Amino acid sequence: MRYGRLIPVLLVFFAAAGCGPDAAFEPTARVGEPAPPFTVELTSGGSVSAEELKGKPLVLTFMAEWCPCSNESAPVFKEVYSRYNPEGVEFLMLGFQDSRSKFGEFVEREAFPFLTGFDT
Repeated sequence: MRYGRLIPVLLVFFAAAGCGPDAAFEPTARVGEPAPPFTVELTSGGSVSAEELKGKPLVLTFMAEWCPCSNESAPVFKEVYSRYNPEGVEFLMLGFQDSRSKFGEFVEREAFPFLTGFDT
């Protein structure tokens, strides 16, 4: 399995995640450790849990309908999904800082081919 350029992108994402105003905050997830247990209600109905995704590479992204970056990166995530999902990489997008209905409209409009859920 070749993940090529995906790994550096993920490393940058995770490095940037610790650079906000809460930089002193101690994260519950650590590199090399299993993800904390979670269950997410999917926008398509049903749910997915960390246990179901266990052992698979996972690209986790957070987006909002109102966010210009989310709208601009939507085609990129769909393209990366089509390239890496056949190799076993799972994708999960969570809507946050948005209303459930607006995020649902965003998901429907963009027709994401991967799992999408809403972070309450």
